[in-house]
Amino acid sequence: MVLHDSRFVHAGGTGDADCRGSQGGARRLFPMRWARMVFGLCLLCGSAGCTELASEGKHMLLSAKQQYDRGRYADANRQATAFLASYQERPESAEALYVRALARIQQQQIDLARADLHQALTRSKRDDLTANSHTQLALIAYHKGHWAAAANHFGLALERYDTGPALDEIVYRYGVALQRVGRWNEAGRQFAKIVRDYRGSPFQIDAQRKLAWSSQYFSIQTGAFSDRGFAKREERTLREQGLDARTIPDRSGGSLWKVHVGKFATYDGAQSTLSSLRPIRSEAFIIP
Repeated sequence: MVLHDSRFVHAGGTGDADCRGSQGGARRLFPMRWARMVFGLCLLCGSAGCTELASEGKHMLLSAKQQYDRGRYADANRQATAFLASYQERPESAEALYVRALARIQQQQIDLARADLHQALTRSKRDDLTANSHTQLALIAYHKGHWAAAANHFGLALERYDTGPALDEIVYRYGVALQRVGRWNEAGRQFAKIVRDYRGSPFQIDAQRKLAWSSQYFSIQTGAFSDRGFAKREERTLREQGLDARTIPDRSGGSLWKVHVGKFATYDGAQSTLSSLRPIRSEAFIIP
């Protein structure tokens, strides 16, 4: 095995923003950095039929938000639940459901949080609250590897958000989800948008890398080498084990030679092969 040869270069662990552990990138916790709290209480509501919320109700809802902001998630959950018990017919119940969902996510009560978010969507009368609820549902699906659901909710969220720099993470992850269900052209448009419209974004480098991948399939990279001979040795070793390995030059214009295994139509197919490959190539990862 050549992973310890001085001419081996680990060219995969770049901290890819969409990483779910395979490339060593840091993972954000719920909620994501752009998932702002939505608290337009009825006193800010301009919709027809909106009446003033009782002071007790305002206090309960604001208290739930404050407890969440302080990281006291169990208290936020209880306050939101108390509000819902007394004001379940009020339009603000959608906001209570949303903040309770955020608290439950932090408490790792993911199924309960998902149910709250779906209820919030049925009650929400505001684009920002609807968009944030779709975003949280998208993120839950994303981290569970449910790419079709993630793409659906990210797309619905983006239809309702105003444009702004804080949307770069949504756009990028939307592209990743689209790519992983085989909607390559749509994914490419999202990555191109990151490169074009969000200069300086922490997701720009990863978006550029994904755009540079011109093929519409996934593969597994087992190594990158500065010496072509060592790359070909790795290829032969993998082929002897029945794997469809090949050596290709670095597409970024560098002097590396990379060894790839397989051409997979879906991300899940690549993930399945990666699981069986990991015992012999622990640093292998899926591309793009």
